[in-house]
Amino acid sequence: MLLFFNKIFCVKCSGLIRYRVSCKRNIAYSSKPFSSRTAPWRILFYGSDDFSEASLKILYEELRTGIVSRLDVVTSLNSKRNPVRSFAMQHKLAIYGWPYSTIEEEYDVGVVVSFGHLIPERDIASFPLGMLNVHASLLPRWRGAAPIIHALMHGDAVTGVSIMRIKPNKFDIGDIVKQESCHIHRDETLPQLYGRLAALGAKVLVECLHDLPHCLTKAVPQPHGNSTYG
Repeated sequence: MLLFFNKIFCVKCSGLIRYRVSCKRNIAYSSKPFSSRTAPWRILFYGSDDFSEASLKILYEELRTGIVSRLDVVTSLNSKRNPVRSFAMQHKLAIYGWPYSTIEEEYDVGVVVSFGHLIPERDIASFPLGMLNVHASLLPRWRGAAPIIHALMHGDAVTGVSIMRIKPNKFDIGDIVKQESCHIHRDETLPQLYGRLAALGAKVLVECLHDLPHCLTKAVPQPHGNSTYG
């Protein structure tokens, strides 16, 4: 058994960083059927910017009233401006600094929104229901870190959001769990589209969580041969 030291940001201790010792075992992907898992869900959320804050806010509302029983946050502790960290501090959510190693089955599902870091395979495997990513395009179109910018630059008339199962080692290649499209208005600016897609992504994420085992069972691989990167 190996010991890992993980930073935790303590919201009750004037922002001091403390260290937690956790036990980490060799992990294999859970073979327990999705259908045997039921809400409310224990969620570990990964994010750092305005786009991801929209999803964190709606998950927090579900923590108070609905399908979420636990909500903790992994984010950067070093950046000066971090809306996710600020929101989590305000609402007294546990905040863990990246990189952070999870404990097997401590959470049911991981949620990653505009995070920008590859999650290690051992951490993906620690979530019985895997990890979901909210991506601001209709995958496989505009994989990568700037899908909204490239949709506008290339004159796309339609875009949307994808809820994707995260796979290790590469970005944006996982199975599609749920998608929803929207039209890009002719004179729409980047901030306007960014805000609309952030809100849409949060909405679709919660819809997915309300029917998560079924959605995971129906997830489909991304089509081959027509992917684009931005």
